[in-house]
Amino acid sequence: MPTSLCRPVRAAMGGVVLALTLTGCGLLSGEITADVGECITMQLLDDQFDGAEEGELTGIPTVGCSEEHDGQVIHVYDIPGSDWPGTDSVHSSIEEECLPAFEDYVGTSYAESDLDIYSLTPIEQSWDEGDREVICIAYLIDGSTTTETFEDSGL
Repeated sequence: MPTSLCRPVRAAMGGVVLALTLTGCGLLSGEITADVGECITMQLLDDQFDGAEEGELTGIPTVGCSEEHDGQVIHVYDIPGSDWPGTDSVHSSIEEECLPAFEDYVGTSYAESDLDIYSLTPIEQSWDEGDREVICIAYLIDGSTTTETFEDSGL
């Protein structure tokens, strides 16, 4: 699991505070992106970070969803603006974008799910290079794998 670059973020929903692993804080080099629905093996993503310089990600290793995987891209969006909004603002945008997208995609609320959220976000250095994209990834908390999609799974 990409833990070296993750930082838990707290989100309040309906009076309940949820701990979310919502940020990968990785510098996405160039035009690195992923499409909603693409499946990921989180260990391969972690290996990409381990082999990169200072959190710079050079690719997102996707696999076919019929292959063993433990993560899936559930939402991709750009943060608007020209000036770096700051880390707190980036985290707020993740809560505003990834949580609703999670429920829409998976078919159950984050609080009731067996999945967690991981996201790849711009950092100040990549922002200055034009990076605005956030990639929201749902992944199996228990480390198991599946050959099924998370879409409408109710997991």
